[in-house]
Amino acid sequence: MRSLELQPADFRKQPVWRQAFRLTIDVYRLMGAFPALERWDGLATLMRKSVSSMGAHVAEGCTHGVRAEGALFFQLALGCTSELLHHMLVAKELGYVSHEQLDKIESEIAAVRRMLVVHLRELGADTLPDPLSSVMG
Repeated sequence: MRSLELQPADFRKQPVWRQAFRLTIDVYRLMGAFPALERWDGLATLMRKSVSSMGAHVAEGCTHGVRAEGALFFQLALGCTSELLHHMLVAKELGYVSHEQLDKIESEIAAVRRMLVVHLRELGADTLPDPLSSVMG
C-alpha cells in the first residue's frame, strides 16, 4: 500500500477518503427509506453525524503536515466506524434495514477501518487494532 501523503490538496485522491465518501453516500441513500420521523431526528441524525464525520476527519487529517496531528484525525475517523456500526445494528433491530443491507454497510465500514488502521500505523500511532480483524470482534 502506498504511504499516505499529508497534503491538503490531495485528500480526494486518498483511497481511504474515497471509500469513506462512498460509504457516506450509501448510508444517506439507505436512510431515505427510514420512516419519516427517523429521517430528520433520532437515529438517522446520529448516523448522518457518524458517517459524515468519518470522511471529514480523513480530509482534515490530510491537511496537517505534522504526523501526530494528522493521526489524531484518523483516530477520530476510526472511532466513527464503530459508532456507525452501532447505529446500523440498532437500525437493523428496529427493522429499518435488512440483513443484506447491514452486511453491505458493515463490509464497507470494515474496508474503511482496515485502511485507517494501516495509515495510522504508517503515521506511528500506537495501540491500534489489527487491521484484518472484524469490526465486530
